[in-house]
Amino acid sequence: MGRGSAAPSTEFSMRVVSNIEHRRQEVGKTHQQLFTDAGLSKNYYWKRLNHELTFTTNDIDALARVLGVEPEDLTSKRMVGNRALRLSGPELARRVRLLAEAPTAHGDEFRISDLVDFLRSQEIEFTPERWASLSEETASVTSQSEKLLVEIAAFFDVDRVYLTNFAQEDVTEHVEAQLVLRRTLKQIGGATVSARALGNVPASALLQIAKDISATDQK
Repeated sequence: MGRGSAAPSTEFSMRVVSNIEHRRQEVGKTHQQLFTDAGLSKNYYWKRLNHELTFTTNDIDALARVLGVEPEDLTSKRMVGNRALRLSGPELARRVRLLAEAPTAHGDEFRISDLVDFLRSQEIEFTPERWASLSEETASVTSQSEKLLVEIAAFFDVDRVYLTNFAQEDVTEHVEAQLVLRRTLKQIGGATVSARALGNVPASALLQIAKDISATDQK
């Protein structure tokens, strides 16, 4: 391994990131509030949240203090459970339809069979009928498994908050701008871009890139 290159994330380091995200959502903090209050720079924080590098024990201690838990809680297997989330049914349906309409992070068309296989690999039983129910939900409030929504977000390579906390408008704007860019790249036959690569790019910049690509393609 060359100097400065990052080792692949271990199960432990991925668990820490998952627990940080889970607790951040519970307390209703934005990413910016969290890294600022913990004394971390934006770039430093995102590189670790995106598994490019790992959080140190000092980082975990600072993040735990801001999140109101013990450092050990952020490393525990018990933190991320399978609670039920109460969400707007029509808004959830809109979001899952948007995900299905855009190319995947690998540039492929969405296939329900791929999602079913992925969820089963995560020990979640899922069917095409269940997907249809999610995408056509009309109830003003629907109760959904947090674990299911988190794994669906992982399949589409978008921030889990997009499907689990609709109040985080900054995440909504960023994810939907990513989806616009994915569709634009697909239309011109270009390679898509992962959410990890776009993590620090503002939503407005992503939309401008998509607009510029479309304009160039039409010339």
